[in-house]
Amino acid sequence: LIMASSMALLARGSLVRPVSMCFRTRSVLAATQLRFQSTNKVTLEDGTSKWVGLTNDQDFFVKNEKMHRPMSPHLTIYKFPLPAIMSISHRGSGIALTGAICAAGIGLMVHPLAYYVDAAQAMNLSPALITAAKFSFAFPFTFHTVNGLRHLFWDTASGLGLDQIYSSSYVTLALAAGSAFGLTML
Repeated sequence: LIMASSMALLARGSLVRPVSMCFRTRSVLAATQLRFQSTNKVTLEDGTSKWVGLTNDQDFFVKNEKMHRPMSPHLTIYKFPLPAIMSISHRGSGIALTGAICAAGIGLMVHPLAYYVDAAQAMNLSPALITAAKFSFAFPFTFHTVNGLRHLFWDTASGLGLDQIYSSSYVTLALAAGSAFGLTML
């Protein structure tokens, strides 16, 4: 019965695990004992202290709310450095470009290019909206290209100092924005 209840706890979310999994003992008694992974020593009102952890009838968030613990902060409290933002943007632009190229290929298999050009002209969009759309298509391409060239430069083991990484990040953004603007004006 004890072994069945410990296995039920394991299946419930791995809040506890048998001691035998921790210490590799062969004792039958040790296999039925439970070791709480999340424990805390609390002092009761009568002055005695006791170790407590999550049990079958407790939920992690309910327990933290009862103990007046704040919710742990997430990504919103961190200020990402520019190199991290550039790295994430490079990966994101690569994924977006791959998706766009695949979608364009599938779209061109369905209809010829003239069909899509005629459909865009039939919408009677404002020139400002067309310019913004062209820039939003051109910038990921130019950013990924220029940042890829920066990575190729890094492969020569040059420009890897922290100040050089920051300055090359600004140059990359400027070149990408300038070339995207140039492509937009075509």
